[in-house]
Amino acid sequence: MKMLAVLIAVAPLASGAIAMDDAGRSTAATMAVADPSRPDSDTTRDADRKPVQTLVFAGVKSGDKVADYVADAGYFTRLFASIVGPTGHVYAVEPTAFFKFEHFVKEAAQLQGYAVTHPNVTVTTAAALEGLQFPERLDLFWISQNYHDLHDQFMGPVDTAAFNKAVYSALKPGGIYVILDHSAAAGAPANVTETLHRIESSTVRREVEAAGFKFDSESSILANPADPRTARVFDATIRGHTDQFILKFRKPALAGNEMAQVPEAGCALPSEPEEIPAALDAAITGPADKDRACMKALLIPEARMMFVSPGTDGAPTYTLQTLDDWIARVKARGHALLKEKQLKFQIERYGNIAHLWSSYALHSDGKQVARGINSIQAIKEAGGWRVTGILVQAESATAPLPKEYLP
Repeated sequence: MKMLAVLIAVAPLASGAIAMDDAGRSTAATMAVADPSRPDSDTTRDADRKPVQTLVFAGVKSGDKVADYVADAGYFTRLFASIVGPTGHVYAVEPTAFFKFEHFVKEAAQLQGYAVTHPNVTVTTAAALEGLQFPERLDLFWISQNYHDLHDQFMGPVDTAAFNKAVYSALKPGGIYVILDHSAAAGAPANVTETLHRIESSTVRREVEAAGFKFDSESSILANPADPRTARVFDATIRGHTDQFILKFRKPALAGNEMAQVPEAGCALPSEPEEIPAALDAAITGPADKDRACMKALLIPEARMMFVSPGTDGAPTYTLQTLDDWIARVKARGHALLKEKQLKFQIERYGNIAHLWSSYALHSDGKQVARGINSIQAIKEAGGWRVTGILVQAESATAPLPKEYLP
């Protein structure tokens, strides 16, 4: 089967074509906030938290893998879960240091109950840094009104340099790190995180950028110039209306030589583009539960699979998958033997990039189940050629394969 991600030279163009635009994100966020199953304890806070605008700024979308750190009762966890849908996942992290607070114990238990009926949510209880270990790399790491707590004694304090480096490692290249917190006055003493539960945005930027993140943007959605920033955030005079900042950071799309690192899978990479079709066939062919180490070696971590098909109205529709999504899908179908063969292909190459246009046939347990076209993109790295992605369209009654694409 197949995969997609974009050649480096055209990444901005492709991401614009694939990513949900602001209008789409706004619609998804609005629907999530309007979900009638949300508890009153969440909806009564919406006026102050401005969730639609906040979610749009964060950029969360369907299929995303998201971490909600110090999820508490799950205000944002529920919203994220609604938006990312069944192909995405939300990892809600409840640091053990917070369990000294009685209200937190109760609220974390409520979120655990929510996760029982929502399979796209996992709730983890762990020490501050141990809670940053996830089974897959993330599209978004989110921490709301609690980054300042990392500096406080009840949490250790946490080594913020180690924390931010761990977040960096947890994110995919190009992944987003969003920090929402209560603003401290300029020049406030370091212990303002303890005394007023606030922090300067400049402090956050300095610490996060030191880990390798690039500052993306800042939102004033929750800014309140009327807040003198001299009272504790729990003070009745300001609670719920504090001056807050939202900072967005991005892990560089090509982080150091990360893209060039080949997984230690013992799988030789193609030395020339002409070898890619055979390598892809070998990586795909096998039983449903086949070890996919060679597939993971052949594809870069950022790779996506896009399956295109004609809709009922004739307009094209598509499904976007990560490699992990595809592996899970194949396992669920339980093929005794899945076999793919690239039938005929042509290659265009320039420097370190290549494009392969290939017809394929797919067999399941000896029976042909699909035939179509793969548009394969690849990049040359130190160890050989790797697939950055494949755009796939299967043959249909309305779009048969032309004879020139057949062997």
